[in-house]
Amino acid sequence: MRTLLTVTILAVLTSTVQAQLEIRPYVGMNQQNLTAPPPLSSWKSATGYQFGADLVLGGRMFMSAGAQYMATSTVLNTTLTTQNTAEGTLNTGLLRIPLRLGLRLMDPSEQPLVNLRPFVGFAAGFPLSSSFDQDGVNNVELGTGQFHVTLGAGMDISIFFIDLGYDMGLNPVFDDNSFAVDSKSNILQVNAGLRLKFAR
Repeated sequence: MRTLLTVTILAVLTSTVQAQLEIRPYVGMNQQNLTAPPPLSSWKSATGYQFGADLVLGGRMFMSAGAQYMATSTVLNTTLTTQNTAEGTLNTGLLRIPLRLGLRLMDPSEQPLVNLRPFVGFAAGFPLSSSFDQDGVNNVELGTGQFHVTLGAGMDISIFFIDLGYDMGLNPVFDDNSFAVDSKSNILQVNAGLRLKFAR
């Protein structure tokens, strides 16, 4: 594992010798799915949004780091009786730090009009706010951090780009004795933005 990581880092560093540096501001939408609902309940994803910017460095192989604000919404449906249910929405706001490694399928030095970019990565999210609007349920406490592994792909189109990524949660979302569920967060997000090139 250490050898593979070393080879990957050396490949990226070698690629940066003829690298291009980009800043990529973007906006996007997300759908969050929480696992492990409370008893007699189910989670249902709702649409959220995010915005941020990434610093991208590299040639054919690239690495990126950025900052992102993400707002998520997830609906909790609870069965009270055979004929009655309750519904509430969990809204969260997070500051996220995504890190990625990827490969451009075409050599960017040839300036292709369209280029595809599969990538893998890791994201650390830090809760800034949370609210739960279900009757009888107080606002729940989130953990101090949410960590995800990311798989995805992007497309560069001239000065624009589109990214599609899926974040798989590694740790429980909640840290609340009154809401003791081990739900993890899986997030599908789509982003679109601009490629601002500064060096090549």
